[in-house]
Amino acid sequence: KGDGRIKEMYARRFGAAGLILQIDCSQSDLRVAASYFGEQSMLQAYRDGADLHTLTAVIISGLTAEEYKKLPPKEQKKWRTRAKRVNFGVVYGGGAPALQSTLKKDGVFLTKEECQQMIDDFFAARYMLKQGIEDLKETVSAQGYLDSFTGRRSRAPMAFSEDRELVARAHRQSVNFPIQSGAADMTLMALVLIHMELKKRKLRSKLILTIHDSIILDCHVDEVLEVSLMAKEIMETLPQRSDEVLPGLDWSWLSCPIVAECELGTTWGTGVAFDPNKVLSGDEPTTPLVTVDKDGKKQY
Repeated sequence: KGDGRIKEMYARRFGAAGLILQIDCSQSDLRVAASYFGEQSMLQAYRDGADLHTLTAVIISGLTAEEYKKLPPKEQKKWRTRAKRVNFGVVYGGGAPALQSTLKKDGVFLTKEECQQMIDDFFAARYMLKQGIEDLKETVSAQGYLDSFTGRRSRAPMAFSEDRELVARAHRQSVNFPIQSGAADMTLMALVLIHMELKKRKLRSKLILTIHDSIILDCHVDEVLEVSLMAKEIMETLPQRSDEVLPGLDWSWLSCPIVAECELGTTWGTGVAFDPNKVLSGDEPTTPLVTVDKDGKKQY
C-alpha cells in the first residue's frame, strides 16, 4: 500500500512509442465547495492562484504569514500536511476523531482536542463554509435527502430517526454529497467529451481509467501533446461545453476557475508533472517524455 506498485502495473499498450498521461482537476472538491457555499476567502485564493493548503496551514498554526514563511521547510511541510487533511476532512463532513485517524496514517500524532482546535480555527476563518454545512444539515433533517447540481439525489432516511447517533451519521454521510458528487460528475462529463474528441480526431490514444477527479490516458508518443492540450482545455472550460453531454445545467454557482494539471510517464506510477502549454511555447522540452529514476530525479 502506498508504494505505487499497482499504478506501475498500468503500462503502455504502444510499447516504447507510448506514454501514460494523467490529468487531474486540481482540488475539484474544494473549488466546488468554495463556490457552493460562497466562501469568499477560498474563492479569492483560487482566483489569485494561491496555494489553499498553505493558507490553511497559516490559519491552523496560529502564525502570521510572515512567521510561517520563516519556519524550516520540514516544519512548513508538517503544517501543510495537517492543513490538507483539515481542508478535505471538513468538506467530507468529518470531525476530530476522523481527522486524528487520518493524520495518524501520515505519521502525525495529535490528540482529539488538538484536532478539534484546528477544525475550530479553520471554521473561524471560513465562516461561510461552516454556515453552509450547517444549512445542509438542516435541509437533510427537514426533507431527508440532498440533490447535486446535476440532479443526482442522495436519500438519508436516518435523518428522521429519534436516535441522535443515527441522525449525526446521516448528517456526516449527506453533507458532502452535493460537493463530492458534483465534482465527480464534472470529471465524468469531461471523460465523455474527451472520448468524443478522440474519436472525432481519429487518434490512437485511449482512455483507460478515471478516479474521481483524475483521467488517465494511454497515449501514442506522437499524440501526447495534442491529447494533453485537448483534455486540459476540455476540463478547464467544462461549463461552456457541458451542453454536449448534459444540456441545460446551471453553472452560475461556480465562482472560481477550474485548473487541470498533467503528469506523464512510462507507467501510471512514474508520472512527472508537465505543462503542455509550456512545451508548445518552447519553455519545456519539445518532446515531453518524462520518466523518473530510482533516486526520484526527472529524466527527459
